[in-house]
Amino acid sequence: MREHLGVETQRQWSDKAIGRTTPVLMGLYSLACVIAKEMRQSTLLQPALTSWYDKKDQATFSDVIAFIRRTIWAEKYFSNSSMSDDFIKLTPNDADTLINQLAMAA
Repeated sequence: MREHLGVETQRQWSDKAIGRTTPVLMGLYSLACVIAKEMRQSTLLQPALTSWYDKKDQATFSDVIAFIRRTIWAEKYFSNSSMSDDFIKLTPNDADTLINQLAMAA
């Protein structure tokens, strides 16, 4: 199963440690998918498109991880800011761009 999923056997790990790795990775993958499904009810999940790869029509796992990061960071760091003109340092568009770039780079 590990070979099918692309999870390589590490040289100096014990057999028990290797046996625990695949279920933990699958559990984390499943958890991320469930979290994204719940978040998607209020926010749209769109696949990331780049100028060199624009034929993607379905989200990949990296898109899901970036979506989760983007949603959490937007709520945590940018939702409590005052909308008064005296306090706005980033426009909403600039804040969106910053969050998107950070989410894809992390």
